Amino acid sequence: MFSTLCCLISVPTSESLNVAPVCEELKLGTVHCITALCHAASPELSRQFYQPQTVPLLGHAVTVLLGLARHESMRALRVAALRCLIVVARTDCKVTASLTGDIFAAFLPGIVSSLAAIITGDPKQGHSVTCCAITAWWKIVVLVMGDVNLEAATTSSSQSTTSDHKNLMVKRTKDWVEPVAQKLKLLTEKIVKVAHDGNWRVRLAMVELAENLLMNCTK
Repeated sequence: MFSTLCCLISVPTSESLNVAPVCEELKLGTVHCITALCHAASPELSRQFYQPQTVPLLGHAVTVLLGLARHESMRALRVAALRCLIVVARTDCKVTASLTGDIFAAFLPGIVSSLAAIITGDPKQGHSVTCCAITAWWKIVVLVMGDVNLEAATTSSSQSTTSDHKNLMVKRTKDWVEPVAQKLKLLTEKIVKVAHDGNWRVRLAMVELAENLLMNCTK
């Protein structure tokens, strides 16, 4: 069903995966359905779902949600897509943090780049979109790069993968973390200018971003 909902609002092309030209209300309803499905999933079901073989499906969902958040005009839809991205990544679930962190490490460059573009985008998009993008940015960064999650990824036993999906997984080793951290530093310097935004909610969201990075990503 998760795959069906994603396909409902996406159109595959020879070059990329684009958001389908359907009405915004249908897209919004579909995003709400995906969010509700993820909220309703039990920890055991989540452990079974977030496995290497689902990386293509999750990549599909992430691409669609980022496309909605970046390119749609309906503010409620953009906010819903960003909130759905946070839920799909299960950033607040400690039970699946190691699994989702390994999977979303593969998506991290594309996610943070797209979210940075939203954060630094046209102020006319509204503070709600900017704030949600800021929250999604730091939550996913902490999920993948947080000290506790990196330690868990290092100490956890390697999971068995099929040959079809083994090369899609990312091992969060020191050699991987260091160059990624440097790239994240550059993006952080890019989005930090939003800390001077005229809306207090955006400034508060940036304070929360700084606090969580300083507290959770010290390595």
